[in-house]
Amino acid sequence: MRKMSAMSLQNSLQYQIVSKLKQELDIGEYDVLELIAIIFKNARIRKSSITGVRLSKFGLKLMEKSFTSYKFALENFLLTNKAVVKMDRTMVWPYFIDNKQMVLFSEKDSIILKLKGQNLEKWLTGLREPKNPNKDDTSD
Repeated sequence: MRKMSAMSLQNSLQYQIVSKLKQELDIGEYDVLELIAIIFKNARIRKSSITGVRLSKFGLKLMEKSFTSYKFALENFLLTNKAVVKMDRTMVWPYFIDNKQMVLFSEKDSIILKLKGQNLEKWLTGLREPKNPNKDDTSD
């Protein structure tokens, strides 16, 4: 893994979440970067940022111990590459998804999904990429 500036690293959502989990779950013997790679299934560490908030199954179990979660059963759903890419580009808060369930850690996202009648396809269609003032930094 490449070295990142300490400030960029510590400001990332992933770093802050893992730091909280380390403290609350008494798993201080592990390095934050190692835990980020284990907890977030799609974590990508770049020169000045960490991206990816999709949780692994292990990450989901840890997150549920310290954070409020919102579970949704998925019936007749096949997780496609298109859905994975869409969520990767748009989700700001951690989430877990497979063919059987989706677990959100954002109350706002869960409310919007409920307002869409828990129709995941409609919800995915409505997702928009977050506004990023540093978007012009393509040197990562």
